[in-house]
Parts: sequence; structure tokens; C-alpha cells
Amino acid sequence: MLHFDLNNTILMKDNSKGIKCVTNNVARIVCKSAWGKVTPPVESDEKQIPVWTMAHDQLSWTKPIAPSTSPGETPPELQSYYAYLKEVYPTDGDNAEQNHSIIEDRINSFALAGGPGVKFKNIREKMLKGVTLPKGAKEELNFPLEVQEKIMNGLPLWDEEKTNDDEEEMEPGKEKKTLSQDQKNLMELFGEGKYHLIPSFYRTLIFLKKQKREFSIVFRTFGQDLEKVTWEFNRFCDGNHPCFSGRNGTPSIKFDGSKGTKDMKIKSPL
Repeated sequence: MLHFDLNNTILMKDNSKGIKCVTNNVARIVCKSAWGKVTPPVESDEKQIPVWTMAHDQLSWTKPIAPSTSPGETPPELQSYYAYLKEVYPTDGDNAEQNHSIIEDRINSFALAGGPGVKFKNIREKMLKGVTLPKGAKEELNFPLEVQEKIMNGLPLWDEEKTNDDEEEMEPGKEKKTLSQDQKNLMELFGEGKYHLIPSFYRTLIFLKKQKREFSIVFRTFGQDLEKVTWEFNRFCDGNHPCFSGRNGTPSIKFDGSKGTKDMKIKSPL
């Protein structure tokens, strides 16, 4: 029996914390895994902001021990770049909105050219490549670029207040287009051009199937993503997942009870 936590484990988003963009979440993970030392601001700095300097040349999810610069000297206390930003730019005071914007900008630029973590630029790009949808899936979904831009900027994909009966101004001769719930789900989950549930999760299930192992899956979360995860997982089991459908060069995988497979579809999530 395999237990999988969702957010930041097999799901590269966290809607409960407002993180709806995979690209931003990968940048956040890099910032949380980069460690440096914080020194007091110089007197000439009008804003009096402490300075973070990288002191560990590898990413680590747990705090490493900094090496001493000289014999007998106490190693400096290390702090992740993410924790440094949260401490220097508090988001619970008068400047909360401004500081939140600064933090997001610093997170996204940390491992890019000119950022203090540019050393990890290749690792960030490798991580993003690993969660990028295969070419065949992108061609099948064929979402317009504006969908990706809206997700990247945290904008809603459609106006939830409008219903199918709303009257809208339309060009003569054109019929009003409405999106089905399945279409909305596909757009929300894959509109950024990235996986929703990470590919290694699915590869684990495929590997176990090839090994003819009996297994069960348990999803665990304190977030609000279970409904969408269930919808995606059931499409995978039915062979209708955009990355595992057998169309456009993608592998055909099913866990629906056909051809001797176990029906693993979730009937009703708790």
C-alpha cells in the first residue's frame, strides 16, 4: 500500500497557499534549498536591509553545516534564501502587499542571470524540463498562449460569475462557446504546459504493473486538490490522460480492469 502526500510531493502546486503555477513553485523550491549567511547591512544602505550571501554550493532541503573559515572559529549560522526573504520582507504588516510582490520577484529571479543563485540556473532548468509536457500531449491539448500567460501571472482563466445564460455581446453569425467541466479541468491542470501530477508518480505505477505487483494507492493531503487529482488519476486509469493515451506518440496505459489490469479508478474521494 503506497501512501502519497500531494502538495510538493507528487503535485508541483499548492492551491491552499495560493501557488497555482508550477514554474513559480520550482523557483520557490530552489530558494528553499539554497543556503547562505546573512550579514548586517552596510551603513551606506538607506533601507538597512541585511545581505544574504551564498555559503553552500549545493541545494539541500535540510540545513547543512557551514564550514569554518579558520581553525577554532564557530561556523556561521546558515539561512535559506526563502527564509531570508520572509524575514526581511514581512507580509503581515503595513507594507504586506508591496513586500509580497518583492518576495515573488526575488524568488523568480533568484536562479536567473544576475540573481544571487545563478549557480543553480541549470538545476532549475533541468527541474522544469522534467515536468514539461511531452510534445505529443501539447499538440493534443493545443491551448492558446494566453492560457499559459494567465496561469503564470495568477489570473483566472474564465469569469466564474458568468453562467451559460448570461447575455454577451457577440459578433453576428457566431455562436456562443461554452467550456465543459472536462475542458476546464484540462485547462487548469495542463494549461501551463507542465505536468500536474509529476511523471515519476505515473512511472512508478507503470513499473509496478510490469512487475505484476499487487498494490493500492492512498492520496493524503491537508489541501484542497483532491478533487482535481482524482479527476486526473481516473483519466490515467481509463487511458485518457493526455500524456498516456497512446495518441501523438504517447504511451497507452490503462488501469481500468481491461486486459487483466486492476481497476484502480477512484469512485468517490473522502
